[in-house]
Amino acid sequence: MDGNKKKIPIIATVTVLLIICAVLVVFFLQKNRIKATTMRLLRIVGEVTLEDGKKKKTILDNLRLNDGNALSTEAESLASVGLDDTKIISIEENSRAEFYQKGKKLELVLTKGRLFFDVQQPLADNESLDIKSSTMVVGIRGTSGYVWEDPASGIQYIYITDGHVTVKGYNPQTEKNEEVTVGPGQRVTAYLNDDGTFNTFIVEDVTEDDLPIALIRELFNNPDTLERVLKATGYNKNKLLKRILESDEALYIALDGLVLPELEPEPEPETSIEEPEETVTSTDKPEKVDTSSTSVDETESSVSSADEKEETSKKDQTTASVKPAKADPPAHVHEWVTEEYYTTEIETRTETETQYVTVQEVIDHPATTKDEEYYIAYDPQGNPVGEFSTSEEVDGFVQSMVGTFMPTITPATRTVTVPGWQETVERTVPQEVQVNRDYEVQVPHERTYCKTCGEEQN
Repeated sequence: MDGNKKKIPIIATVTVLLIICAVLVVFFLQKNRIKATTMRLLRIVGEVTLEDGKKKKTILDNLRLNDGNALSTEAESLASVGLDDTKIISIEENSRAEFYQKGKKLELVLTKGRLFFDVQQPLADNESLDIKSSTMVVGIRGTSGYVWEDPASGIQYIYITDGHVTVKGYNPQTEKNEEVTVGPGQRVTAYLNDDGTFNTFIVEDVTEDDLPIALIRELFNNPDTLERVLKATGYNKNKLLKRILESDEALYIALDGLVLPELEPEPEPETSIEEPEETVTSTDKPEKVDTSSTSVDETESSVSSADEKEETSKKDQTTASVKPAKADPPAHVHEWVTEEYYTTEIETRTETETQYVTVQEVIDHPATTKDEEYYIAYDPQGNPVGEFSTSEEVDGFVQSMVGTFMPTITPATRTVTVPGWQETVERTVPQEVQVNRDYEVQVPHERTYCKTCGEEQN
């Protein structure tokens, strides 16, 4: 009995310790858990529409997105989506993107407009994130950047601000795949064929002045990403900030809570102060000064100590009062670029082609003769009493003569005339006709715009 009583407190103590351990394990797992890939709507500005199949859903913050959903934004609107804890997508104004998810494989299809992507940690081996457009596929492993389709020309651009991406495209005219790798501070341009399909890639380095304003705004909206980009590209933070401050804010979305940092002070240029020439005043006529070192020493020694103190004081005052003038902000210089783009227009052409049509034709049949068999009825005296064309007529006559006499029926042959007649028939005949056909033609245009601010010349 005493042994059992001692075991009860021990069992109770062990149970409590196990419960405490279980609670701690759950706590740390919750604190450090790795979330599964879950797409959620983090933030919206302006008018944003969620498409779920053929239905449109009410937009709510933290709304979960499902496979096949699509988001579209109107003017001065924005939608930010968290693909998980380390992947953020921002869909810019007048844009549309479709989201597809199979486990840890994510795919975004940009059907219109622009989007910013920020993948803060490299993807695991079993993860993938592809951004597709009508002409190319961007494979992302851990980077940030900006995808933009110019609605006027249809040309697509990708700006990479840190990390590396692989961009793939298929040229149907050459039946070849093209693949390029783009790194920090570079832009890849996807040029198109006349029919709007992909042609080739051009990769080039870009400076702070070449970045779209919306991309710079996204970087300042994510300070950690901005610091990562500055380190990867070597961009100047002040230059990026001035691009925003000098831009037309009416063209862009004002993000809630975005506080721009102050411009960092520029290093003051070193200034050299020229010392005033010393003048020796004397009532005597000055002797000719020799250029040798001995003459110079004698001249310098003629200056009194009082004059040296006064000169030193003047130098100190000059140094304290002279400051470099603050430079005016640089005036915006337009970098005009002329590019060719194509629009699809409908052209109607009149063509001659052979078609088979149905026509009616009247055929005349002339009169003819034919031999016709008929029947002659005779009475008992041998006199003909009737002619009949069919056996049915003969039977009817015989029945009518019952009770009078039995007629004799004899078959005979005679020649009759068949009158002419007309027959209408239909037949299919080839015939040339004029038809109007609509063709899609690519009409070339040119536009001139500023590469830095986007302003177009009329």
